[in-house]
Amino acid sequence: MENGKLTGIELFAFPSRPSFLYKPVRSGCWYILLKLTYQNKVGYGGCEVPVSGKGIDLIKWGAWLKAFRSYSVQELPEALHQIGEAWPIQQQTLALAALYDLLEAGSHNSKIAAGAARHESYRVPSVRSSSIQQASRELPALFDQSAAYYSILCR
Repeated sequence: MENGKLTGIELFAFPSRPSFLYKPVRSGCWYILLKLTYQNKVGYGGCEVPVSGKGIDLIKWGAWLKAFRSYSVQELPEALHQIGEAWPIQQQTLALAALYDLLEAGSHNSKIAAGAARHESYRVPSVRSSSIQQASRELPALFDQSAAYYSILCR
């Protein structure tokens, strides 16, 4: 993987379990899917976010991702370790899961910040299945099931 910057940052919010998810979403939570794109490589991360019966303002909740635009893909693991400490745990683990998945997809040897494994988060799915690959090829399927979407322009 070259030392360029992300080409896409997208968030999807699901009020109930999306069809590609292998485990149920806890009651009172929404499922958030982060999709990071670098050239033709894609990484996914997901987490549950408690919403107390309300919806989620995905633009406000995902504003922290704008910081990713400043770093190259190689710099992101270290940057995430440094700047991520100020973010809520769901945001940290979501970003780590998607970044790890992206780097794995690119056969990149960067290290992911230690300690992330102690927090409950999971890649989507933990083994890349045909269902998520199909969903990624069929972007309308993600839009059909999600209740909110947020995309950050990367230049």
